[in-house]
Amino acid sequence: MKKFFTKEVVASVLFLAVVIFFFVSTTLSNLPFSPKKIETVYTEKLYNKEFFVEVWSLSRRLSTGNKATIIEDAEYGNIIRDTHGKLHFPAAHLDISYETGQVLEFSAFLNERDIPFVYIQAPNKKLEGYTVFPDGGENYANEDCDKLLEILKENNINTLDLRRSIIEDNLDRDSLFYNTDHHWTTKTAFWAYGEVTDYLNRIFGLDIDPDGFYRDLENYKVTSYPESYLGSLGRRVGSAIAGYDDYDFISPDFETDYTVYDGIVSLDNPMRQGDFREAIVKQSILDSTDKSANKHASYFEYDYGNLIIKNNKVNNGIKILLIKDSFSLPFAAFLSTCVSEIHMIDLRDSASPAPTEYAEKFDFDCVMVMYNPEVFDTVLFDFMK
Repeated sequence: MKKFFTKEVVASVLFLAVVIFFFVSTTLSNLPFSPKKIETVYTEKLYNKEFFVEVWSLSRRLSTGNKATIIEDAEYGNIIRDTHGKLHFPAAHLDISYETGQVLEFSAFLNERDIPFVYIQAPNKKLEGYTVFPDGGENYANEDCDKLLEILKENNINTLDLRRSIIEDNLDRDSLFYNTDHHWTTKTAFWAYGEVTDYLNRIFGLDIDPDGFYRDLENYKVTSYPESYLGSLGRRVGSAIAGYDDYDFISPDFETDYTVYDGIVSLDNPMRQGDFREAIVKQSILDSTDKSANKHASYFEYDYGNLIIKNNKVNNGIKILLIKDSFSLPFAAFLSTCVSEIHMIDLRDSASPAPTEYAEKFDFDCVMVMYNPEVFDTVLFDFMK
């Protein structure tokens, strides 16, 4: 005889009961409201929304178990859980002709002014030879990046593909990214910092950290926060599906002294001053007991449109412009330990300076663009504005 009370039925009944409870609670707590406001109320003012997500997550976990699956999402269409339990955003094939053209034009602009340029491709969480999606899971970001890099190489533009470096260095793919977040871990960012520094020295002859002191993890303190982090993807699907990530905070175990400026606010008055923790780190994020706090942003706290980091302990005079996305928060923090200045531009901030004008304004030893593969967006590639 077929069982009626299967785990799927139990999960459905549980979730239906919770939906009814939250519907009534949300409605009563937001009366009166017009029909036009209904969608806003139920997306932005849902009663105890976090708890609702967790109960939904538990009901979904009961029905799917640990297997790879596609999870519905109102904003992205779906979230993908692979066979290793790691969560991914979907990514369709895109027309990247505009973005490619912008990189070509920007490179030509810098070349005319004898400013070295490199396009650095950060890795995708969908890793070659490791990640397996369930049927229906789609993420074509790597394929789009391959097209971009192929065209850049055909035009003799310097590129560094960290996806290839992962394979060449035979890194442990299981620990490169968080399970619940789309970003690389701090240890992966530290590895990337070493790879990029080696490249800049080899291709541009910059002689950064010649004895390797600043690139040696043994000279840093690693503080572990076990099961303390629910990342951007995990917050969308709930911890019952995603679990929690461990977070490792890496900070220098040597003397440091920084001056940091918000370039949009003032180039004369520092935003922060002091050692690495005082100038670079947002301690309140590290100390927070809220597991949904964005620990990836423990470095710098925020993706500022224009941030300038001056290292008062390093006098090599090397000045780098980094055009970035959020992957660069820990990466730039580590790179700052061994160069005199890093200037960062994040074009998602509408107040960010024009890269062309900015590159001419300062005497940079090199300009780097480092983006992750899922970043294709016209705003982030508006280099010639």
